[in-house]
Amino acid sequence: MPPFWRVGFDWRKEGRPRLKVVARRLDGEGPLVWNDLPGSGFMEGEGLEGMFMVTGIDIPSSGCWEIAARYIAEPDIQTLSYTVWVDP
Repeated sequence: MPPFWRVGFDWRKEGRPRLKVVARRLDGEGPLVWNDLPGSGFMEGEGLEGMFMVTGIDIPSSGCWEIAARYIAEPDIQTLSYTVWVDP
């Protein structure tokens, strides 16, 4: 899973990012999978612009999946979603 960026994210102030990632299968039966235990990191020498959030999920079967990432920063909730095809 790629890293996630958010303008103003500072892991030194926030600690564990308020990021939740959920995947659901679109083309058939499949369990809802999620991860709400993200980590963070930074690119050396980039300052605040180089800070990012990371997490991962295990897609349990091949098929078409929607992956949605939500960052909860009161009063806003920001969402990014994309669709992927998972090969066996």
